[in-house]
Amino acid sequence: MYQNVIVPNEGTREGRIVFAPAADLAWRCGARVVNVSNTDVSDKSSKAVVKQYAISKSAADAEFWVDLEHSLGEATLMAASFRPDPIICAGSGLPVPRLLGSKRPTVSPVVVELVEQADAPVVVIGPRTDTGRGLPMTEVVVVVDGTEQGAGVLGPAAEWARQFKLRMVFTALSDEGPLQERSAAQQYLDAQANAATSAAGVGVELVQGSGGVDDLAVLLAGHEDAVVMIGIGPKGTSMTKNTAALILSSPRAIVLMR
Repeated sequence: MYQNVIVPNEGTREGRIVFAPAADLAWRCGARVVNVSNTDVSDKSSKAVVKQYAISKSAADAEFWVDLEHSLGEATLMAASFRPDPIICAGSGLPVPRLLGSKRPTVSPVVVELVEQADAPVVVIGPRTDTGRGLPMTEVVVVVDGTEQGAGVLGPAAEWARQFKLRMVFTALSDEGPLQERSAAQQYLDAQANAATSAAGVGVELVQGSGGVDDLAVLLAGHEDAVVMIGIGPKGTSMTKNTAALILSSPRAIVLMR
């Protein structure tokens, strides 16, 4: 499905959480991993050394893209634009602790930029994502809200299920969009499941409680070998609060699709 897995590397220990899932995804696709970084080097000779080092470390299954002129988000977007069939795999790292007078924990600015500006799908590895086994995948949990934007993920989810031989599981944030009532959410999900096909099976599972992000995170904890797929708006659309909250709380990798 993808020929290049683009990985922005912030150079932090927390940012390394993305490496194992990205390598697993590349292995599944037979793709090359493109490691993107930007190094703070001022003089021209040092820049040349860094670029030459990146070139010498490139291989058939891995490539190092060093961009000394742009932010990491911009460099990642450029790297993706120059390569066929890209998918971006980015780690959000640890959330900022909530201290007295500080703001709530937030998603990495690089991830926010990629989600809002990338044409390619973005796989986000959040601070609570379990990466101990890389990126295990036997299921794709499709989160919908009954809107046209949410329904846009159904096609890509079906393609992932077919290509990677995954079981599809439909769920919804029942307090969001037109699916505020659990009965309406159940009917909608049943209709989607009846129309879907997957060699590994299709299921429906509603979140417990009020249907908020915290309840969805609890549901996902019970799907140890799943990835989560969510539809996002057109390029330039701001990340929603629910998407940001899920990135910070989800124990599973999140795939964001336009």
